[in-house]
Amino acid sequence: MGDLDGLSRGDLGSELARAAAVLADEPTLPLTLARVVGLALTFIPRAQLTGVLMEHHGRLRVAAASDSRAEAVLEAQIQGGGPGVEVIRQPPVVVAGRLATDARWPQWSAVAQENWAVSGAIGVRLHGDRPSGSLSWYGVEPATFEPADVDVATSFAAVAAAAIVAARTADQLRTAVESRTLIGQAQGILMERYSLSVSRAFTVLSRVSQQTNIRLVEIARDIVETRRVPGVEALPSAPRTESRQAGSNDVRPSPKKLAPRKLPGPRLRSAD
Repeated sequence: MGDLDGLSRGDLGSELARAAAVLADEPTLPLTLARVVGLALTFIPRAQLTGVLMEHHGRLRVAAASDSRAEAVLEAQIQGGGPGVEVIRQPPVVVAGRLATDARWPQWSAVAQENWAVSGAIGVRLHGDRPSGSLSWYGVEPATFEPADVDVATSFAAVAAAAIVAARTADQLRTAVESRTLIGQAQGILMERYSLSVSRAFTVLSRVSQQTNIRLVEIARDIVETRRVPGVEALPSAPRTESRQAGSNDVRPSPKKLAPRKLPGPRLRSAD
């Protein structure tokens, strides 16, 4: 995408559609965020810095930035406030035409002007984005923003927000599928090694997770990678007592085989 300064409304719509298609092609959330900040500068040519702030577990963090200066400008706002923070909490759009005469964020403005020569800013809330976030642009002296820049920023932020939500959803689904696969593989290992049923194998995984305070999926990952249950020492082979219900293929070990020893996990006995 080239210089978009002075685009007509029709041209802007075409460029936004192209941006949406480009963002949709990114396979992960981090890559989508990196592409967002790259495209953001092409839509506001008077800006030299841009970045995304997002809430993560109740705390703001820099999710993406155009360069190290932009990252520093955003980081300074997390403690001292600024346009990128304000739009998350209050109005959906904030414009600071000239920071030198803007008294809204004295602490951040002083640092931004002195350290990075920031002259103005536009902040836009990423609507529909959960957790909350913002996309903001920053001009460096002697750059100033015009009213048309605000309209373009708002339009692009809507496209960016939709792409971020879609990417996050895809990442969550991918993670869920990977977690389910790992847990299933770990269950299979326990079933084969200790002659457990599907439900009993899951119970063992859950118990180890609770007693070691480690997420179940991480327990499963460890079992799949090491073929060992964390905190459990396998017993030497010995005759075992099996009980079968009529017509059932579910082989269950005797209770003694699951008795805990010194370590927090259940003590399992290898099948013959």
